[in-house]
Amino acid sequence: MEKYVYKVVLKNSISALDQKVLTYLYLPIIGAKAMALYQFLAYEYESIKELRNMKITEERILKNLGYSEDALDKQCKKLEALNLLEILQNNKKQHKIYNVYAPLEPSDFFANKIFSALLLKNTSKDDFDIARFILKMKVIFLMNKVTLKE
Repeated sequence: MEKYVYKVVLKNSISALDQKVLTYLYLPIIGAKAMALYQFLAYEYESIKELRNMKITEERILKNLGYSEDALDKQCKKLEALNLLEILQNNKKQHKIYNVYAPLEPSDFFANKIFSALLLKNTSKDDFDIARFILKMKVIFLMNKVTLKE
């Protein structure tokens, strides 16, 4: 089966805080394979945005991550379920667009009953509390840093 030609669109910039949110909040829910796909697509945006005329197929994703087509589909669904990824597909032209989104802010993540319940289900209560504490402190630090600059 011929692989789809794809393009990646980074819908939001992904900050250092976002990386911590991904690691502490999303990784326990989606797992390492989906996280690897997310990171690959986010970095792929930077790599291929200048290659407008080059047709890059999903074979690149499969080879780089060592996934089968079924595994790629499964990991994409995990990312889509948590609103980190949206896939637009044109079957006639065999094209896909991977829209990659930044994760929720920590306060929004914990306010989301489904996301916080999934995190608690996939970690211990202690790990859940540690993640909440680490990210709360990081947000406070960043807010103080911005206030001091002003």
